[in-house]
Amino acid sequence: MDIGNENTILKFIFAIIISFLLIIFSGQSVSAQNDAVLPDEVLVKLNSPADLPALSGQYGLNAIDQFGSRPIYRLKIINGASLDETIKRLRGDLRVVYADPNSVVASPEASGVSWSIGVSWSIGNTVAQYTEQWFPNTIRLSQANQISRGAGVKVAVLDTGINYKHQAFAGKLLPGWDFVNNDPDPMEVVGNAYGHGTHVSGIIARVAPDAQIMPIRVLDSNGSTNAWVLAEALAFAANPDGNPATRDGADIVNLSIGSPIQTRLLRDLFRTVCSHLPLESDVDFPQVGKPGLIAIAAGGNNGGEFKIYPGAETSVDGLLTVAASDPNERLAPFSNFGSWIKIAAPGDRIVSTTPDGGFGTWSGTSMSAPVVSGVVALVKQRFPGMTPSLIKDHIRCTAVRINSKKSDDRIDALNAVTIVPNTGGCAD
Repeated sequence: MDIGNENTILKFIFAIIISFLLIIFSGQSVSAQNDAVLPDEVLVKLNSPADLPALSGQYGLNAIDQFGSRPIYRLKIINGASLDETIKRLRGDLRVVYADPNSVVASPEASGVSWSIGVSWSIGNTVAQYTEQWFPNTIRLSQANQISRGAGVKVAVLDTGINYKHQAFAGKLLPGWDFVNNDPDPMEVVGNAYGHGTHVSGIIARVAPDAQIMPIRVLDSNGSTNAWVLAEALAFAANPDGNPATRDGADIVNLSIGSPIQTRLLRDLFRTVCSHLPLESDVDFPQVGKPGLIAIAAGGNNGGEFKIYPGAETSVDGLLTVAASDPNERLAPFSNFGSWIKIAAPGDRIVSTTPDGGFGTWSGTSMSAPVVSGVVALVKQRFPGMTPSLIKDHIRCTAVRINSKKSDDRIDALNAVTIVPNTGGCAD
């Protein structure tokens, strides 16, 4: 097919999808969300793998998968019992370390307030609007890029995939994976969430033009996944080839996704990959002797103190959660806020790449997170060897005040690459 005709068809399909989304989601309330858990699945950690057969028989469970070599299992309820009843019984069993529902994880823009403000999506922007939009001046990006462009830094994007044929990604992409179809092709698939991952990735490319992006598709065409799949994807981002001796893992993980439900599998895994310590005796993530990942998470678009996980995991030192600011240096009206959100970044009317090969505007904390991921890439090139916890403190220490009592300070790229890191951290 002729490339010009192919791009024309893609643009037409993309325009139809965006028009449909705006109709569907305009006026949708925060409460009108999908169920937050899979109703017939439970995530269980056992003291011993030898207990699995008896436990499964006793509680009417069937093993779907095991997490690496750990005694952690994805189990399906097959006896007709309710999820609440099954989890209650499992939590009272001494053979069980924990039992949690398998939570649904989604992109915030698929259900939050930012859809209903009427400016979440618009298409037809130009490459000039992509390069010259409002937020680079706000964070003093051009000056920062004279010092650092993120060279040698790898950023994993766990999202809907990417249109890796887009001109903006030429020479910037690493091999990724599709955890929806279980294949090595993380191309975006047409659906309700079409374009989210491509847009997020384009923001990182704009902020850190010499960084490398590792696209990992975890969200299906409706913008949804679950905690188990997200955990598998996080493990891949940390160690793509499965060989602990190689250094092929990402330095930064961008998570423009979230769930209102906390799961201990994800909590423990984030604690591991964002630190220097391996999880128990497992050797899948031997982070000793080298910096671990830093995870950047969207704070969510419910417009209040609404906790979204993994962003609300306060026990993870190397996880930084992001609110959205607007061109007036205020907290965007759709953005969540709270004590677990430590930084704000531009997230209102951000121009970035779209899967039709063009550029479009989207609003949400999903756009704020990759701004921070990009700046962190600049910092990692400028100050190599910093631990995730130190980078998190440094981003906060070098931020600037905005006109909001509900938010922490807004990220500043120039400060982040010029101010020498302070190992003492910042006072809250």
